[in-house]
Amino acid sequence: MLCRLPLPLGFFRFSCCAMKAGLTRFTTAALFVAFVISQTNFTPRAFGGLVIQPTAVSTNSQVIVGALDHIRNQSGLSAGYTSLVTNFDTYVGSGPTTQSLSPVDNFMSFLTSSGNVDFNLGGTFTIESFALWNGGQSGVNGTSSGIRDFQLLVSADSSFSNSISLGNFVANQAPSIGPIGAQIFTFAPTSAAFVRLASTSTHGAPFTTINEVAFEGTAITAVPEPSSLALLFAASTFGLIRLRRTGSALRLGCDRKAQS
Repeated sequence: MLCRLPLPLGFFRFSCCAMKAGLTRFTTAALFVAFVISQTNFTPRAFGGLVIQPTAVSTNSQVIVGALDHIRNQSGLSAGYTSLVTNFDTYVGSGPTTQSLSPVDNFMSFLTSSGNVDFNLGGTFTIESFALWNGGQSGVNGTSSGIRDFQLLVSADSSFSNSISLGNFVANQAPSIGPIGAQIFTFAPTSAAFVRLASTSTHGAPFTTINEVAFEGTAITAVPEPSSLALLFAASTFGLIRLRRTGSALRLGCDRKAQS
């Protein structure tokens, strides 16, 4: 049956119905997307360039002065930071220092001129810089117990059985008197849960001293598990079918109203 209403009014009724159908499809789609996102386990990425404070530290050498934990707990720093909150570049750019003649609760010395120091980052991160406040304890004839040659390695676990080398580095000798600034060593962004500082030499002294360390990095975004991806695909397919059926039904209703 042809529409008995004058053309403008019939067209107005059809347009309103079509607009209602479009809004209904949009609202349904928005609710569906919100539901799918809420059911998917994504972890937000942290902002880049944050200071990471290791949560634990260990060594294969014998500590003879101070305590191992002193090199990661900010005890000797002139200014502190908040791990995973403070911007790394801003912090090191402000010039925080340690002292070469610090009290024994602010640094650590171990027995040999070489050895491993392992840092637990407390999670998996993408790291790209290492900050070292080197030891400044002086030996004889201008020598120092601060680290000179070292290698950085990263691992997903504490065994370092499948470690990745970040490179070999050379640290400058720290002053024997006065404040010691941070030396920054950069490398390609790499995923790590544990970092090993493998010291191979000092600046002449037969023992090794470290004042403080920190890392720069970001938290790694979690990837949905395969089961979550399969559920997401199934839900998306079902949702699209429902949307098409809803749209078809609404269009049919509009056509009938326009022709009645």
